[in-house]
Amino acid sequence: QLEMRSALVNAGYRVSSFHHDPDAVKTDAPNSVLWDVMRAYCQKNPPKGSCKKRDSKVAAAILARPCSTVVDFSVPAILQGPKKKVLRFPPNPEANWGPKRRAGRLQEVDAAQEGGDLQQPVSRKQRRRAAKELAVKNS
Repeated sequence: QLEMRSALVNAGYRVSSFHHDPDAVKTDAPNSVLWDVMRAYCQKNPPKGSCKKRDSKVAAAILARPCSTVVDFSVPAILQGPKKKVLRFPPNPEANWGPKRRAGRLQEVDAAQEGGDLQQPVSRKQRRRAAKELAVKNS
């Protein structure tokens, strides 16, 4: 993981981690550079696996191609620094922040109607609720 990031940073490309999988790498390096880094890593640390995987013609063909990129696995200063401390649950940005009521349409009516209320509910459920409240007030 660190060697892969180091090689990409030393080659002059940007590297960051993926929020869901910490082992995943996001980079702006082209595929040819990624393959060269993988080939250099496999030359440094030969892959282990079953006999079929070690004797695979496809793997041999991929690893036999020459590297066109100079790969340097030394860890740069950017990756050696202390990690940023990030809160797992950051505080709310403002008071009463969070889920609000569901979006719905409101229709403007005269201020004289509904006791000075400027907005009247439009949805069927809101109209029923308003009618019940009006019936309770009148009785």
